[in-house]
Amino acid sequence: MTHAEDLWTSPSRRTLTPAAVGSIVGPMSGESPTDADALSRLERRVEDLVAVCRRLQEDNATWRARHQALSAEYVRLNERTRAARSRVEEMIGRVAALTREGRG
Repeated sequence: MTHAEDLWTSPSRRTLTPAAVGSIVGPMSGESPTDADALSRLERRVEDLVAVCRRLQEDNATWRARHQALSAEYVRLNERTRAARSRVEEMIGRVAALTREGRG
């Protein structure tokens, strides 16, 4: 496992220190153009990840609201189905009773 992988898998990964970042992208002082480019790429990547995280949070909230609405609709439709089934069973019972009376 590389040092960078260890930083992301260790329990302390949530407290990424400047020293740890420096070990990933290189030294900050006396930066060469490639170090500055690497830092810029890392910064853009972090900004992109933050944007993705925000979008996913918004999507998650939307899906949770949709799930809640659909769950409520399911309960309502299930109750209507039970009531309809009960009425149909009652009608079948009455028809059966009328049929028995007609034969008897």
